[in-house]
Amino acid sequence: MRSVDVLIIGQGLAGSFLSFWLIRRGVDVLVVDFPQILPASATGTGTFNPIAGYRFTPFWNFPDCRDALIEAVTEIERFFNTQFLFPLPIARFFKDEEQKKRWERRNLETVLAEFIDRFLSPEEVAQWVSAPLGGFLTRQSFLLQTEKFLHSWRQFLLHHDALIESHYTDAQLELDHRSVRWNRQVRARFAVFCSGDSILRSHIWNSLLPFQFAKGESLTFAAELLPENLIFNRGVHWAPLGNHTFRFGATYQWDDATALPTAEGYRQLRSALQNFATVPVTILAHHSGVRITFPDHLPALGPHPQYSQLWLFTGLGTKGVGYAPFLASVLAEALSGKDSIPSEVHLNRFG
Repeated sequence: MRSVDVLIIGQGLAGSFLSFWLIRRGVDVLVVDFPQILPASATGTGTFNPIAGYRFTPFWNFPDCRDALIEAVTEIERFFNTQFLFPLPIARFFKDEEQKKRWERRNLETVLAEFIDRFLSPEEVAQWVSAPLGGFLTRQSFLLQTEKFLHSWRQFLLHHDALIESHYTDAQLELDHRSVRWNRQVRARFAVFCSGDSILRSHIWNSLLPFQFAKGESLTFAAELLPENLIFNRGVHWAPLGNHTFRFGATYQWDDATALPTAEGYRQLRSALQNFATVPVTILAHHSGVRITFPDHLPALGPHPQYSQLWLFTGLGTKGVGYAPFLASVLAEALSGKDSIPSEVHLNRFG
């Protein structure tokens, strides 16, 4: 039986960044993940937006989240001699008059000043998009090529015998008072669940926390006339993938936990894209994934209240690129014995 320090269940953004920080610390890691054509982590646009949502809320703990993202991805880029992370401004446009008025009020607050570059007039962007109320250009926003990044990191794990491509079920897990055994193949000091929406099917966790899910669908499209040095956002948004292709989304559905794309989701996205873009576009693909969230819209991490060998890291929602690197580094420290998990994201906040 193979012995490791930490067994990580899932290789999305949470599992990938956690394995990176642990390996960097010299921790013996094994990741269990079944290969998917396009995992939920890779179906989004990969953006890190410092001003989130309709109400223009500053990103939680932004400096630490930004610095951890840059540090981790820069080191991984050096290893692969390729670029995954790009600092790209977001052209953010107002959805309605109320949102524009809200921005005009919030724009006076110093907390947002470092993230706002300048106002964008409707005429300035009319060659690309319909934005009759205008918008603004952000600073300190980033794009992570998540599909390329996750695939490359998977190859690193496979090459170093640190990943097993297999389905996980709770029935494969055995506990004693000091360790975890998985599938009668592996013994570990800790098992960390970074398994995305499959956590909803885990009897170990699903009754302990107020899990919510939000299904999201997105499109990949081609457009020769759109710039590839900007992210465009008007509620829904698109980001460049390279070679004049773009990822556009996403929808939100709270009554469907399947990962299958739907005709209604496609209709909504196609309509939104046609109403936003003013250049010819060709839809290439339709994607879908299920995101785990919590009522306060923050992730949850920490140890199981009964089984100290079992830990959880989930609930990144649509902000995985921003949350995952920093919180993975925090969790790596916590697994080494340092109680460093911020109270806002500790799973015990739910009682």
